[in-house]
Amino acid sequence: MTRQIHDQFGKELLAELVQPLGQVGVNKEIHAETYHADLSFVPSPTATAAQFQRLGQLGQMITQSCLIEYFWKPPIIGEIRGCLLKLFSWHSQLQREAKQRKVQGLPRRLTDRQLPQLWIVTTSLSAPLWKKCVPFLQPTDDHNGVYWFGGELLKTAIVVID
Repeated sequence: MTRQIHDQFGKELLAELVQPLGQVGVNKEIHAETYHADLSFVPSPTATAAQFQRLGQLGQMITQSCLIEYFWKPPIIGEIRGCLLKLFSWHSQLQREAKQRKVQGLPRRLTDRQLPQLWIVTTSLSAPLWKKCVPFLQPTDDHNGVYWFGGELLKTAIVVID
């Protein structure tokens, strides 16, 4: 069987199993909104390593395409989720654009390195949010208040600054 048939069969089987327990929607359409990031950045191919190094930690953060979301006050969990939504929406947009480029003979898929990183910069994290995030946080090697959130899977880091 083709993958498409397998996928359809799997959806139908799963829907049949859970249907007695609630409302089921197969192939549910999800309407996306337009999101606005505080800052998006795509590095210039002509920028030198020395130029990035002059910016210190910020220079390290922007060596690849990224979103930077800044919070003056500790963010709440919904704001963190909103930041992730913006990142993954951008990822989806870039993947759609890559598929369209296939017609032009360009690479169809983006590598993980080509997908943007999310930097959530905040002055602090509240104790309740910290407790919810701790299982997903990993300090960077040099630490400096930078924590990877969800490892490489989520392409997200939280930067706590004074």
